[in-house]
Amino acid sequence: MEKLPKSSNRGLVILSITIWIIILLLSDRGHIEGDGIVRWEALNTLMTEGRLTDDIYSIVQPMLAAPLYGIGYATARLIDDEDDTRKRWTRHFVQRFNKIVAFSLVLWIFLTLRIAGRWSVRDSALAATFMLFGSLLIPHSKGFYSEGLWSLMSISALSMYCSMITYSNQSYARWRTVLIAALIALTIPLNPMLLPVWALTVGMWCIYHAVSDNKNSIYVLVREIPHFYLIPALGCVAGCGLTFLENRIRRGDILDFGYAEVGFTGDFLYGLAGQLFAPSRGIIYFIPVFFCGFILYRLYAHEMGAYLRRLTGLSLVFSLLLVAGYSKWVAWHGASYWGPRFLLFLSIAGTLYYVLLIRHHWPVGSLLQRISLAGLGIISYMIYKVGVSISHRHLLVCLEQAPNPEACYWKWRFLPYYSWVDSGDLATMLMHRSTLVEILGAVFIYALLRTGHTNSKSTIKT
Repeated sequence: MEKLPKSSNRGLVILSITIWIIILLLSDRGHIEGDGIVRWEALNTLMTEGRLTDDIYSIVQPMLAAPLYGIGYATARLIDDEDDTRKRWTRHFVQRFNKIVAFSLVLWIFLTLRIAGRWSVRDSALAATFMLFGSLLIPHSKGFYSEGLWSLMSISALSMYCSMITYSNQSYARWRTVLIAALIALTIPLNPMLLPVWALTVGMWCIYHAVSDNKNSIYVLVREIPHFYLIPALGCVAGCGLTFLENRIRRGDILDFGYAEVGFTGDFLYGLAGQLFAPSRGIIYFIPVFFCGFILYRLYAHEMGAYLRRLTGLSLVFSLLLVAGYSKWVAWHGASYWGPRFLLFLSIAGTLYYVLLIRHHWPVGSLLQRISLAGLGIISYMIYKVGVSISHRHLLVCLEQAPNPEACYWKWRFLPYYSWVDSGDLATMLMHRSTLVEILGAVFIYALLRTGHTNSKSTIKT
């Protein structure tokens, strides 16, 4: 296929970014509820009273949302100077914080495929648009929760780390190594469980790299520790320092995380079974594209190139450690939430695996395999649609009324597909504002496909 002129590429990038922003802004209004209320109150207290609350959630996300609070405050001042007006407008902007996070993740997959994968602008934009309508991103970005933020920081740091170890024989900008350490450091106060996840992921990579070298494996490991382990280790140490400092300032003890008796004390096998198979939470139902990663790595590891191969492998390890860690968490289910609350990272990585598998396997796969891949994409859209329109409303009723709320997570009634055979839910989904957004997305996807088709015809004529 003939390449588009640079000016056309630039125009397509601008159009894509504009469409993604519109989709995210129109998909829902955003809201602050549940744990998000506590984070909002922490931000509001910090901005109005200049002090930190002693709640259990890190101040990192509220502080990063402070610019949005400032925009809301400035808007309120233009209207009137009443406290109610200020609070309404600051909340109005802050509750859209995760839309910025979602846009950043869409931009991440676009740039990863465009730069590292050397995909065309059109194909990269198609993959990024699929992330909007085929992952948990939009449903999980409606509230003021922190999973989106630490998932963004984690996948960004992991991507930059893979770039560093792939091109370690070339000069690697110092600011990028600092950014890797900084991103890792910020993820740990947001989610302290990421400390062992980061340490084990990077440690396993270092050991694998050393033993895979036939000669002088120990020498290779020692020689390349500054590139392979020291920078992530510095990030982990800095993250621990930030976490301990926050604990000391907010709760008076560096080891007081605010959770009291609640912690990683659950039954591991029960939690693991729940993470995988619980109808209201299981990865197998909510994030089926994640399993494409194992097929991709098994069949096309060497065809993807060194960078994408390492990103696929390390993100799989990171994801599995995340699942294992949360299997011990006493509230592995995430309480009153839609889908696997703590596993958004798997949905982001799974989207990358899926589009890469389509890229490599679609041209050589059998008809049945192509139908299966297309079906997986349709199922991913169905899951997104239920999440963005119906969400967890049926589960909430069960949790409020059942004598044993834990049993609700195992009821088949709360599978994400059930709403597609319920007439009331179907009507709700059809009338939901996301339907108009999906029509816009479909028109954009059609235009992208037509762009490629038109280019192919002009190439043939030439």
